[in-house]
Amino acid sequence: MAEIRGTVVIDLVKILRSQPERARQVLPAHHHELLEPGKRVSQVRWMPLNDCAELMRAAAQLVPTPTGEDVLEAMGGTAANIHLRGEVFSGVLKQGDPLATLERGAMIWSEHQRPGRMHVESQGPTSARLVLEGWDPEQDEFCRSMTGFLRGLLTLAEVRGAEVRMAHCHAHGDNQCSWEDKWAD
Repeated sequence: MAEIRGTVVIDLVKILRSQPERARQVLPAHHHELLEPGKRVSQVRWMPLNDCAELMRAAAQLVPTPTGEDVLEAMGGTAANIHLRGEVFSGVLKQGDPLATLERGAMIWSEHQRPGRMHVESQGPTSARLVLEGWDPEQDEFCRSMTGFLRGLLTLAEVRGAEVRMAHCHAHGDNQCSWEDKWAD
């Protein structure tokens, strides 16, 4: 069973707690306890991905998003900004070096999700493919969010012309999840 670390859950709970009344309307009842201000969410505790997907769907209904933009991709980009600008993960960014930045990002993936392994395949001087094997989400929320996170990762590393596209998703019947990444030379 796929699981996700509490650090990801904490961000979702913050969004939900920012609008508790609306959150109670869109969040499944078995998660309402997370809305209580005194309820602590552990950074190190693992949560089943299906439960996290329920939190993501609910939080997505509370986040304003520009017309035409995928709300989960936007949330992934915001998560990149929050986590990669902090002290813990700032070392992931290799300014102006997209391939090294993606490789470092892939290495920390397993600290927050399990099971599975993410690796980077260079596709030439201006593109790469990230492949996630052994990860079997039933919903595509994670992959959509990851698309935005990877875009944010490259943007923070000052990569010019960064584009990220989800190429495959296990939730859509593919054997693996993967993303195609391109950038300017």
